[in-house]
Amino acid sequence: MHSIFYAYSELPETSLICNLWFDFALEARKHGCELRSSMDGGLPALKPLSGIVWVVVGKLVANLTESLPVISALTMLTRAPNLLIVPESSPYMTVADLVNKAKERPSELNFGYGSAGYQLMAELFNQTAGVQTTGISYKGASESVNAVLTRSIDFAFVEITSAIELVKSSKVRALALSSDKRSPLLPNVPTAMESGLKAYTAYVWVCAAVSAKTPKKETAILSALLTKIENMPETKEFYEKMGAEVMKGGTQEMESFQKAEIEQWRHVVELAKIEKQ
Repeated sequence: MHSIFYAYSELPETSLICNLWFDFALEARKHGCELRSSMDGGLPALKPLSGIVWVVVGKLVANLTESLPVISALTMLTRAPNLLIVPESSPYMTVADLVNKAKERPSELNFGYGSAGYQLMAELFNQTAGVQTTGISYKGASESVNAVLTRSIDFAFVEITSAIELVKSSKVRALALSSDKRSPLLPNVPTAMESGLKAYTAYVWVCAAVSAKTPKKETAILSALLTKIENMPETKEFYEKMGAEVMKGGTQEMESFQKAEIEQWRHVVELAKIEKQ
C-alpha cells in the first residue's frame, strides 16, 4: 500500500469535490493505493505557487534536476488568476494611474503581501512597469486584503477567489486581472496586458504529485484517474464559478510547466534581489 498525498487548492470545499475525491480514493484502493488528503499538501511542490516555493523558500538550487526528484508528477489540476486591488477610495482608477504615480514617487507607494508568492507578483509588476514600490509583509493574505480595505497600503495582488466578492460589493477596486483573458465573473476588469503591462500573467496553480518512490504502475493509474476527474463537466463548472479553471495536462506537461515556473520566478527573485528564506 502506498500513501499518496494530494493537495486540495485553497478554494472552498464542496460536496461535489469531496465526492469526486471519495470516488477517486475508492478507485485507487482497488489498485493497492491508499490516499490521504491534505490542505497543505504532503510536499512543497503540491502547494499553490509551487514554483515560488522552490525558488524562495529554502536555498535556491542551481540544478533543477537535483531539486525535483523527490516527487513524480501526476497531473496538472487548476489555476486561478490574481487581482491587482486598491482601496475603493483610492485616486488610482486604472493601472496607468498607479504606474504614473509610482514613477513620480519612486519607492513611496507600497504594496502588501501575505506570502512569498504575492510578493513576487508585485515585484513582477514593478519590473514589467519599470517602477519601484515598497513591499510590506503581513502574516497572511487576509491581512494584506484588510490593509487594502483600511487604506493602510496602496495596492496588493490577491487571488481572485479571495477578493471577488469584495470587488463586486465595491469594498475594494480591481484595476487588473493577471490572466491572459478577462474573467466572465468580472467582465469589466481588464487584464494586466490590456492595461499596458506587456506579457504580465501570474496564476495561483495546483498540481498533484506522489513520492518518487511510488512504483510507475501505480503512478500511471493515479494520473489516469485524476485526468478523468479533470475532464468531467462538473469539475470544470465548479472551478469556473469561483474564477478558476481546470488545467489539462499529464505527467510530462506538468513537469515541463513546473520547471518553466521555477525559472520565471527565479529570474524575478534575482532582479528584485530578494534574500532566500
